[in-house]
Amino acid sequence: MNADTIKGFNVSNPYMEDCHICAGINSVYDMNQQQCEMLFDGFGSSGYCHRTIVDSNMEITITNMTFSENVTMSGTEDRRLFDIAFCLGAPVLFRTQKNRTETYLGQGENCVFNGMPVSGDLAFKRGQHFHAINVRVGHDTILKLFNNDIKVSNYLFNNDSTPYFTPFSINRILHDLMNCKFSYNTKRLYLEAKIMELLAVYFEEVVFESTSSNCDGLTIDDVLSLKTAKNIIDSNVEDAPTLRKLAGMVCMNEFKLKSGFKKLYGTPVHAYIIDKKMDTARFLLECQRHKVIEVAQMVGYNDASYFAGKFKEKFGVNPSEYMK
Repeated sequence: MNADTIKGFNVSNPYMEDCHICAGINSVYDMNQQQCEMLFDGFGSSGYCHRTIVDSNMEITITNMTFSENVTMSGTEDRRLFDIAFCLGAPVLFRTQKNRTETYLGQGENCVFNGMPVSGDLAFKRGQHFHAINVRVGHDTILKLFNNDIKVSNYLFNNDSTPYFTPFSINRILHDLMNCKFSYNTKRLYLEAKIMELLAVYFEEVVFESTSSNCDGLTIDDVLSLKTAKNIIDSNVEDAPTLRKLAGMVCMNEFKLKSGFKKLYGTPVHAYIIDKKMDTARFLLECQRHKVIEVAQMVGYNDASYFAGKFKEKFGVNPSEYMK
């Protein structure tokens, strides 16, 4: 394992020299063990920071903490790792020290830090719940996976840490990463496979979609409106707006929305909504916390039989059979 690749991350508190929280997080990154976890209880926060090194160019950090006092962290990272940060808790504001740019990452959003040397500040308020997942992969590894695709290369080195809404397809993978039940080498293989899946979905939906060639006949404003429409659906799957209401929300007429959405995403709006409802239903069934009828209602179906038919149409089995 290449220690130089893994090290290079450090945080400190500019207002408190002996900060137990910063010391605990640094200890997680100083160790070259495959797995390392630091529990926080009574030192200004409660919760944990868990880091798993999958290989020398791939790692996952899951942080889930609630602060009992105001804390400021100044962090420095000088590793060439492509870092996707997913915010699952309260919004976070990151301010770079070099040019003082700010990135506001809301709950359910993600952004990318491209692995160039970076220093910045994170400020947490008393009572704030910080829940985040960072997936870090080496630049060379990603370029090799995508056969040095120029779009991927441009994205890696030119992105500006713009926040993106995290779609359900990615949230489901994050759930799998956080709830892995395997251990030792089996866990490493599982996590590697899940990271590969996440990269494939992320680049398809964020990078390649933004440079899609299916935009003929669509203006820049049309594409932006259609992407907004997709984000609205993704964030309101259980109660997706009608076509008329959605068209009004993105300032397009219904015909333009229908034809443009199918041209850009390859599927009609109605079919896309049903597809997302079924993905959400499958996730809820896998959690095994709800009955089939409850899941049907949670994704917007009052008719359990109709829901079951749509579910089987996509996944090949009835919801009740899927739960077994």
